[in-house]
Amino acid sequence: MQVWDAIVLGAGCAGLTLVNELIARGEGQLRILLLEERNEYTNDRTWCFWNTLNHR
Repeated sequence: MQVWDAIVLGAGCAGLTLVNELIARGEGQLRILLLEERNEYTNDRTWCFWNTLNHR
């Protein structure tokens, strides 16, 4: 049986960001399983954008 430190469902923007942070904080020592339902991203038109402006 394989043992994982983290299992992430979905390789969208949030899932990939989470995996990136886990790798950065775990210094490459975590065993992470990333599961994605799709095997192709054709005509993928959904995208979110977040911008933080400098408020004074």
